[in-house]
Amino acid sequence: MRILHINPYSDNKLYDNLYELQCKQYDIDVVVPMNKKFEGVVDPFGFKKDLAFVFNDYDRFFYYKKQNKVLEYIEQNYNLYKYDLIHAHTLFSSGYIAYRLSQKYNIPYIVNIQNTDVNLFFKKMRWLRGVGNEVLNCAKRNVYISFAYKMRVESEFIF
Repeated sequence: MRILHINPYSDNKLYDNLYELQCKQYDIDVVVPMNKKFEGVVDPFGFKKDLAFVFNDYDRFFYYKKQNKVLEYIEQNYNLYKYDLIHAHTLFSSGYIAYRLSQKYNIPYIVNIQNTDVNLFFKKMRWLRGVGNEVLNCAKRNVYISFAYKMRVESEFIF
């Protein structure tokens, strides 16, 4: 199975260990969309990852603009027809990208729902709740980091 893993976090050895374990069973490519200001500063650690320096500080205020920059980078740098699955590490920061790629290239995706998704995006950025719901509804699997997050999202934020 060939997997494209989209992970907006790069500076964590825990993820490197996760990737190495996954590589023993699957053929995996990891893309890490990052702020351009970290280019030449961030150490990719041991595991081979594609550190994609594609957005800037201002893009963080414009959700769709930032997402479109990441989406464009992935489409230009990866042959998406060779992947069997996309793993989005977060619901909002990489799940929307997985959703869009899934719609265009007919690739199923799974998405993780983490603290930032629940306590920042769903809770405080109400205008993005529709996007979050669409990404959740179209995913092949939703992986909640904790049962409490699952219960909270399902009771408060899903329409």
